[in-house]
Amino acid sequence: MRQETRHLIISFVIFLSGIIFLERCLAWKIPLHFIPTVKMHKALEYGDNCIVFSGDSRMASGLDLSIMKNTLNSHNNSTCLIDLSIGGVNLTGQVVALREYLRHGRKPKLIVLGISIDNLLSDDMHVDESSFVGSRAIILLWSHLKDVYIHYPNFPKEGRINGIKFLIMRTNALTTFGSIIWLKIQRFQNYITGKSTGETNRFGAVEDMKLLANDFFIQLQRLISTQKLGHDTWSEHRWYSLLKQLLVERDIPLALVEVPIFPPYASQIEAISQSSAIKDWIARRLPKCRLAEPKCIESTLINLNSVPGINAAFFPDKIHLSTDGAKIFSKHLGEKLSLILQK
Repeated sequence: MRQETRHLIISFVIFLSGIIFLERCLAWKIPLHFIPTVKMHKALEYGDNCIVFSGDSRMASGLDLSIMKNTLNSHNNSTCLIDLSIGGVNLTGQVVALREYLRHGRKPKLIVLGISIDNLLSDDMHVDESSFVGSRAIILLWSHLKDVYIHYPNFPKEGRINGIKFLIMRTNALTTFGSIIWLKIQRFQNYITGKSTGETNRFGAVEDMKLLANDFFIQLQRLISTQKLGHDTWSEHRWYSLLKQLLVERDIPLALVEVPIFPPYASQIEAISQSSAIKDWIARRLPKCRLAEPKCIESTLINLNSVPGINAAFFPDKIHLSTDGAKIFSKHLGEKLSLILQK
C-alpha cells in the first residue's frame, strides 16, 4: 500500500472516530438538559395511578399543579399529578411522548390532553425533516421504526425520500438534535453580537408569539369554517387515533380539554356553526367504559376555551396564560376533573 493511501485511510479513520465520539457525547449530554427528556425522567419517578397532563405550550402555561392539587384534594381526590405538556410540540409529538411514558409500564388514572379541536382532525399536511425541530426532536428521539408508515401512510410508494430521511435521522444524535445545536449557536451568536430579541417569556419572543397567535387564529378559523357539515366527511388525525388505541388497550380514560383561547378569538370560533358539530362528533368517538367495569372513569371532552374570570389581560402574548390566569384555569379544570373522578 502506498504511503499516500495509508495516510488517507488513517485520516479518514480519525475523522470518522471524531464524528462517532461527538455523536455519543451529544447523545449523552443533550438529554440531561433537554426539557422534554427532563420532564419524562421526572414523570417516570412516580408510580401508577397518577393524573398525567399533556399538551403544547398553551397547556404548559395554564397548569398550576399546586392549585390543581388543592382543588382535587378539596373534593377528596388526592392523587399524584404529572406534567408532560411540552412547548413547541404538535399533537404528533404529544402522542409520541405519551407513548414513551406508557412504554415504561406506567398505568395512569387519567390522561388529560390539552387541545384545540382542529388538532384532532385529519392532518394531510406534508411532513418533512423541517417538522422535527426544537422540542419536536422527540418525534425522532422516541420514535419507533414503524412510525414511518404513520408519517407517510403510503410509504414507500409515496413520500419515499422523506420517509428515508426520517429513518436515517432517527438513528443518531447529530441528526436528531441538529436543530437544537443550531438554536444554541444562534443564541450564543446573539449574545456575542449584542443583538436584542426584545421582551421574551419562557416560550420565546413576545412579539413573535403575538404574530404566531394571529396566524394560529386565521388557520383555526379557516379549518373549522371550511369543514363540511356531516360526520361522514370528517376524519381523525392519525396520531390521535393511535393514542386512543393505546389507551383502550390499557383501559386508561382520556379527558380532552379545550385550552383557553385569547377571548376575541374564542368568541369568533364559537360563532362558527361547524364548531359545535365537530365537538359533538369528537365527543361521541371517545373511548367508552366497559360494562364489566362499573367504576370505570368515562372519557370526556371539556370545553374551557372561555373560562369565567379570564379576560384578554391574562394573555400577555395572545397565546399563553399569565401566572394569574394559570391559577384560575387550573382551579376550573380541577373542579371539572373532580366531577369526572367522582362518577
